[in-house]
Amino acid sequence: MEPSSPPDPSINLLAAMRAQTVDIFDFETGELIMASAPLRDSMGDDEEAYRDALAELSRAGSCIVGGGAAAAFLVKVAQ
Repeated sequence: MEPSSPPDPSINLLAAMRAQTVDIFDFETGELIMASAPLRDSMGDDEEAYRDALAELSRAGSCIVGGGAAAAFLVKVAQ
């Protein structure tokens, strides 16, 4: 029997991205607001913001959404 290798962390990232679930944190306090939320629900109807967030999550595993007049949130790929 071959020794088992540690799991590839990119597999978890890819699985979460397919499911598009994210953990949402208050940007200022870091407090968890919602766990395993659908990314689409956290982005509302802004298709461009959704695509930008999805691209950044795919690349970095987290992104900041909102800001300006709206509250800012840190969104991370759900673990």
